[in-house]
Amino acid sequence: VLPTPAPTLPATVQPTPAPTPAATERPTPAPTPTTVGEAASAATEAVVARLEASDSTGVFMYDTGNGWIESDIYTWPDMIKAVQLMATTGVGSAKLWLGDSDDPRYGLVNVAAFLAQCMQETIQYNACDENNWSDGAVVQEAGGSAYSTTAACGQLHQSYQDYQCSAEEDAEAGGQMACDVDPDMEMRATTQASWYGAPPKLFCAPKSKVPKAPRWDPTGPW
Repeated sequence: VLPTPAPTLPATVQPTPAPTPAATERPTPAPTPTTVGEAASAATEAVVARLEASDSTGVFMYDTGNGWIESDIYTWPDMIKAVQLMATTGVGSAKLWLGDSDDPRYGLVNVAAFLAQCMQETIQYNACDENNWSDGAVVQEAGGSAYSTTAACGQLHQSYQDYQCSAEEDAEAGGQMACDVDPDMEMRATTQASWYGAPPKLFCAPKSKVPKAPRWDPTGPW
């Protein structure tokens, strides 16, 4: 009798390896928020840099009556400094807006608009003080005397002494924005109109020194 063969053992099945876990992706960090102050500072730096790199030749010109020449009162470096101060320090809570980012185009447009107004008001005359422009036409409308030195107190129905700051402005200044009126103040303007026969520089002084306001007569003898 032949011996019964031993049973064949089944093949050993290799266990299926566990799946490799996928790499965990780190979330993209949120951008650091930019504060209003940081944005304004970036805008100021960008605008100032562009202004400093600009060619200012022929920008601040004034009319001499015989042609246009460069102003000796208004200069480009002074303007840049003024832009920087008004954008960072300002007057009370009011500041010159130069944009909300490091893109200087918005601020430059605002500066250009401001300079256009300055050209209309002062630069074209090369004057930084108010001129006595109360001629005969103004007197017919507002009264008074032509080219009187009282123009320093106000022209065309204005009274500079009676100007008042608002309650909000006084609060910003901690109580009082404007200086008290000084009845003894003496002051003379730096510039005047430059046309032939123009009135002299405006001035103010107490009545104890100038009891009657003189008047400039451009038609009289010099």
